[in-house]
Amino acid sequence: SIIRQLEFLVKPENFNKYMAKPEIQALHAEMVKYGSSVQKFEMVEALPQIEKLVEKVPGIGQVAQKVVQQTYGRAEAAFTGFGQLARDNMWKSLRRPNMAEAELQELARTLDLMTGNLATKAMGIGATQRDIESAFVFFSPRFIRASLAFIGDMFKGGIAGAEARKSIAGLMASGSAMYLGVSKALGQEPDFDPRSGKFMTIKVGDDHIGIGGMLYSLARLGGNLTTVDNPTDLLKLDRFDNPFVKFMYGKAAPLTGLMVGAFEQKNYMGQPF
Repeated sequence: SIIRQLEFLVKPENFNKYMAKPEIQALHAEMVKYGSSVQKFEMVEALPQIEKLVEKVPGIGQVAQKVVQQTYGRAEAAFTGFGQLARDNMWKSLRRPNMAEAELQELARTLDLMTGNLATKAMGIGATQRDIESAFVFFSPRFIRASLAFIGDMFKGGIAGAEARKSIAGLMASGSAMYLGVSKALGQEPDFDPRSGKFMTIKVGDDHIGIGGMLYSLARLGGNLTTVDNPTDLLKLDRFDNPFVKFMYGKAAPLTGLMVGAFEQKNYMGQPF
């Protein structure tokens, strides 16, 4: 899927050709039948609206539209293509001829959650709530819902629980091993303390850089909770004192972050403007 993602980035039209193959359409029809969803990745689904907007710019509309297509458009094909191929290939690998309908539905749901592809519309969430969540609540509502649900599946039985435990355990093990290897190669001491702001980061110049994600955020949340001295801090709305507020703020929509920063007159790190 990663190799094909790079291919779709270079040649976005190849993703459309892939989706148009009769065997792929038949595969998707079967997956959708059992509850899967075929949709664009939410971080790039605004492409058509952006193209229409920039096209109206006087004098440079056509040029601006081309720029969007060659940047944002390529990202759309790469992001959406990776997720769709991952679901397709895992469906082919995990689907067995003797599976019951309930098992197929569970498999479809698990693959969607695993790749951050949660159809909130199919869940019965109205358009108004979806718009409010996207604008003010979360940076990527569907992805965050899917990630949290997938982590929750670790405590379940059946296909969902087995795949969640295997996937998350593999991700944690491989991520830790890679971080340890990179740290040693750079001659740096790895930091596996989730209470530390340098948790799983490497030093580059004067900065510490690391890879985030839902598992990383939850680990940091757990670490920060252990540093709370006064339980009443958990009742505060201060993002620097309350780990829960800090966690939610890190997942907030850009508009919310902008408004909070304007009100506090501080940036994300708490430094005054």
